[in-house]
Amino acid sequence: MNYDDQAKLENKLLRLAFMVLFAVIYRLLDVVLLLLVIAQYLFHLLTDKDNETLRQLGDGISCYYYQIFQYLTYNTEEKPFPFSDWPTTSEEMVKELGRTKSE
Repeated sequence: MNYDDQAKLENKLLRLAFMVLFAVIYRLLDVVLLLLVIAQYLFHLLTDKDNETLRQLGDGISCYYYQIFQYLTYNTEEKPFPFSDWPTTSEEMVKELGRTKSE
């Protein structure tokens, strides 16, 4: 095995390690999201309105899910948070996607 083949294999194994890491993070976020949904429902039940902070947290988590899925499905090579910035809001993400697709 020459140097280039060795480097390619190392890159593939490193990508696999990151994919496993982000798959685990995704599963942990499932629990966080479930707790957030329950808390938001209870807040709404008691006050007849939603909690802005919980809504923003849910928006951030859903955008983070998107980043993770993009990485896991090879649609991007950019590693999600904490290896890049925390995702922007869904509104900003939609604007960014619109700009990217039209360019």
